[in-house]
Amino acid sequence: MSDATDLNELRQKVLSDGCSPEQTNEGIRACLKVGTGEALALLAEMVDHDYGGWTFKWHQKYTSALACGVFGSDGFAALADCGLRTERHSSRSVAIQTLAHFAAGTEGTLAGIWCHKAPDLEEELSSAHNTRELARGQLTRLAAGVDAESELSWDLVSALNALAIPDNLEKPEGRSPSAELFEAMLTGWFRINDAGIQDYRALLAREPIEEEVHQFLASEPHLLNPLQLRTWSKPRLGEELVADFVVQQVDNSYRVVEIESPGDLLMTKSGNLSAAATEAVRQALEYRQWLVDNRLYAVQQFPDLQSPHAIAVVGMESSLNAKQRARLHAENDSRRGSVEIIGFDRLADRATALLQNLLMRSRSTQAIVSEIDRGADNP
Repeated sequence: MSDATDLNELRQKVLSDGCSPEQTNEGIRACLKVGTGEALALLAEMVDHDYGGWTFKWHQKYTSALACGVFGSDGFAALADCGLRTERHSSRSVAIQTLAHFAAGTEGTLAGIWCHKAPDLEEELSSAHNTRELARGQLTRLAAGVDAESELSWDLVSALNALAIPDNLEKPEGRSPSAELFEAMLTGWFRINDAGIQDYRALLAREPIEEEVHQFLASEPHLLNPLQLRTWSKPRLGEELVADFVVQQVDNSYRVVEIESPGDLLMTKSGNLSAAATEAVRQALEYRQWLVDNRLYAVQQFPDLQSPHAIAVVGMESSLNAKQRARLHAENDSRRGSVEIIGFDRLADRATALLQNLLMRSRSTQAIVSEIDRGADNP
């Protein structure tokens, strides 16, 4: 009998409403032994099955989800797909929390909870096999595919709360599962992550030409503004003008951006704006004025456009001395409300600060939740 025939017969058994936890364990062992893509697909179906809604379904769903992890990258992708496509809140929760545990390297804790009646499976499912980054990537993909108003967004928040509760009981070497999920949510909703920031810094270190930086920022628009909702690259403004970027923020305010080159001088030795910076400011303000003067026309392309703020990005602020920094600060103060002048490295610094502050806030929130939980347990 072929593996395909065996799996078809197994599917009928393990996806029946009367399937017991013991039968599920046997089905998982069979899938792991076969080890094919079809076996993984069956495990993903078992994660999403409701088993008649009875009490033991959590054992069956979590054990099946952990078994997906044994398949490495493909298994984590299958879990993310399950979380994005399912209509069951329970299946979403299982997929999200399992990926978060694998990303944190604490899948052994999860296996210890749900595989207590199958010690052989617990041992096999607890092995991470250096898959943390793979799981983290799929957790991020899951979060990135979420519409803020969809039911899945609420399931992400619910999973975050569920993962935060046991943080005072486990001490992973790195980040906790709840911190992993929180960063994935940041990456998905704010489109900001440390890897992207470091790639940008590496690009700047190579002294790229303007077009190289433009293409990178077009692919990573959160660097222009971490709160961006939508970014237009090289949009035409009328017949003659082409801005580098127009950015719509989550509050529907707008930024029009002119970039020069990271290799350009930002400030002269005497503390004045360089020729490149002066030209960037002129162009940014020209774009801004066109949008203001032609708002009724421009709003057809840029919804809810009011009075945009202009940004000129030139050179590197790290090259400035204290006097030049003070002069740049004064220039920006005098132009507040119309245009801001910044260096390319400031974009990375700003994104890094936001990411670190949000993660720090997450840890503080988790600590408070843990204290509340301890208080509830010890009235």
